[in-house]
Amino acid sequence: MATKDQVYEFARQEAERQGVPFSLVQKIVETESGGSFNAIGPKTRFNDRAYGPMQLMGATAKDLGVNRMDWKDNIRGGVKYLGQLSERFQDPTLVAAAYNAGPSTVEKYGGVPPFKETQNYVQKVVGTNMASYRAIDPSFIGQPTEQQAPKIDLTGMANPIQQQSSNFRAIDPSMIGEQIVDRPPVRQNTDSVARQVGLTARYGMEGLGQVADIVGSPLNMLINRATGSQLGTPSQSMSNFATMLGLPQPETGFEKGIANVTRAVAGIPAMGGVGGLLQQSGRTTAQAVGRGLAAQPVAQAASATAGTGAAEIANRQFDIQNPLALLGINLAVGLPAGAVGARASNTNPFNLNPTAGTRYRDPVTGQLIESAAQRGVNIDVGDVGGPGSGTLNKARQFGYQVQDANQEKSAQVRNLIEKVTEQAKPASVLKEGGEKLVIAKDLRTQYRNAKDAVSPIFDRAEKLAGNTQIPLSNTNNATIEVLDKFPAVADNAVITKLVERANNLIQAGGGSYKELRTLQKSVGSELNRVQKAPASYGEEQIAALSKLYGGLANDVDAWAAPRTINNKPVYTPAGAEHARAMEQFKNTVVPFRQDQDIYKIVSSKTPANEIDKIAQSFSLTGNPATAELAVNLMSDTGRQAAQYSILNQARSAAINEDAAAMLSSPAFTRTLNLGRSELPSAQRMVMGQTPEVMDEVSLLRSIVDATRGAVTPKVSPATGQQLLPFVTGAAGMGAGREIATRLGLDPFYGAMIGGAVTPGLANVLGNTMSSRAGTRFLLGEQLQGAGGMGTAMGQAMTEAVTNPDEFIPKKPVKGLLDLFRD
Repeated sequence: MATKDQVYEFARQEAERQGVPFSLVQKIVETESGGSFNAIGPKTRFNDRAYGPMQLMGATAKDLGVNRMDWKDNIRGGVKYLGQLSERFQDPTLVAAAYNAGPSTVEKYGGVPPFKETQNYVQKVVGTNMASYRAIDPSFIGQPTEQQAPKIDLTGMANPIQQQSSNFRAIDPSMIGEQIVDRPPVRQNTDSVARQVGLTARYGMEGLGQVADIVGSPLNMLINRATGSQLGTPSQSMSNFATMLGLPQPETGFEKGIANVTRAVAGIPAMGGVGGLLQQSGRTTAQAVGRGLAAQPVAQAASATAGTGAAEIANRQFDIQNPLALLGINLAVGLPAGAVGARASNTNPFNLNPTAGTRYRDPVTGQLIESAAQRGVNIDVGDVGGPGSGTLNKARQFGYQVQDANQEKSAQVRNLIEKVTEQAKPASVLKEGGEKLVIAKDLRTQYRNAKDAVSPIFDRAEKLAGNTQIPLSNTNNATIEVLDKFPAVADNAVITKLVERANNLIQAGGGSYKELRTLQKSVGSELNRVQKAPASYGEEQIAALSKLYGGLANDVDAWAAPRTINNKPVYTPAGAEHARAMEQFKNTVVPFRQDQDIYKIVSSKTPANEIDKIAQSFSLTGNPATAELAVNLMSDTGRQAAQYSILNQARSAAINEDAAAMLSSPAFTRTLNLGRSELPSAQRMVMGQTPEVMDEVSLLRSIVDATRGAVTPKVSPATGQQLLPFVTGAAGMGAGREIATRLGLDPFYGAMIGGAVTPGLANVLGNTMSSRAGTRFLLGEQLQGAGGMGTAMGQAMTEAVTNPDEFIPKKPVKGLLDLFRD
């Protein structure tokens, strides 16, 4: 597990190590996962998901040679991929587009593809508004368009005031001197629309200029003082440019009010662009400011609109002229509005916001809530805590909803447990009579296949060896020890026969490959028999018999070992085949014999009538080493049965039809027992073999843990439940009486109405707060960054530079309210 800070810090280190701009890496991580170390993307049409901080797909991770499930390796691969794309495209805009849509798609379209998702992605990463981004044929640059309006010189046709009038229009000369007829102007509607379009264009240009004033105004002040010139501010220059283009100016008070609000909103895209540029800076402070400027467009719009509107009202309705006071009003109203807008941007009541549900204060909690909702479980603020959790709980109590809400959530979680468990259930479970028998059958099948695969290689080695005599020095020493540990050999027919066969080969100067293999199998059979009945021999006798088995193997290995010729190992044909057979035997067959519980299931010496009993007692939840070995030896079918076995046990422990709550979250979590990645349990070993299953089961556990208080509630005393309506009614009556008194109404009727409507209102409040939109709003991220305040800062800076006497009052200030007066 890693925090967001740890993710970003490692990303910074990896970016520096690989020579990729951290600003680009940071923005990609922020856009892809919000810094979550275990982010999971939705399924694609290829049935794959993106994983980790940089959301790598399986094929991409494979090409990069990284483990995308390890968050650090995920970042290493993502940074490496960004480096490759940067070398290929040499443009951050195209690099971001290629990271989202694929490099081949970018090359196909010759730029950013015309996909809304990719264009929004590029805008988030580099701050480029792709809605207005299009390719232009270079051959058209500097050429006239097909249709151009004729240039008409109207100089002298009207006085300057008439030229500026938006109502000035041409008059037919033939009408001069004729009687005026009251007619509606033919082009009135068209002129009105054109005027509004022109005003909007002016406001947009001036809004961009006000953002530039943040830096441009103090710079202009320094230049003017140093050179004695009279350079205008960026906003003044943009306004003059709009006038030069002939764009209309606001005239009425209403139009001027709309102008101020529109200018502020128009600055938002510019702030995003400036923020994107600042994030490319190498300075940490500039990057932090850039992230703030480019963050949360909905919050910026709400903040800018409310703040600027409040300042405008203060200026026009209350005659407040001081820019510092207006800036304070702007901030005082704009910041709370921005905070509400930031949280509102996480909701999506009309399915219009594609980023809804991705802007949580705590991304990990947010991802849990959204993932649970996709699976039919409604996790609310009452489950995970946070702003409004106490209010929600009280609302449910006053609305008598506690029990119903808990039962509904319990049913949702129970259905999810059932669904995940059944999805993990292989079809062979019903056919074979249970998951335990499927596991046992699969292990036996894999063991038999492993032996069948290696047996032909031993046979070829035997054929190539023929009657070649193999020296038996190790076998001779081991035989002597067997005789020493079994003094009464004559009393044991099996040992007597084994020793006799070994001595005959030793006296003959050695044995053939086939003879030694046959004798080794006989010794091995006796060892297997003794291990099942240890009382037959003592420990020293078993050790001696094991030494004889090993001595035979060592003599064959020594014979088959390569000879060194010219400093190179050279095998005989039979020796090379034996070495290959032994390598495969150790890798595929021996693992089944390393654990006694597994070997009991797979051994051909196990009686057939005992296999089912042994299979039912075989456990994958005890020893982690046994569990890991078993699932590694299984096929996909056996592995799926093992995972289903663990889930089924947890389900059986959690769901109890006879219990009061019918679902016990602690029992489910305790039985599932996934442990921790650094200290894995047996269950985690089994689940971890399939990353997709592990992710889904981990999410299920998190959902069950988060809803524990609701699905496994404490049983309230009957007395408290009976008194609750009286307490609720009394509280409602008291509130109604107080409101009626303040409104000058009859307190008695106010109390009656308050007592009657309180449960219903509490119901509405509880349902609203626990809804998906309510949860997203309450847990949405707080306002980060400038949020539209840049325009207010630009306005204040402009006033401070151009009108310092107005900005700093000359008359003595006697109190705070004096700052709000002209």
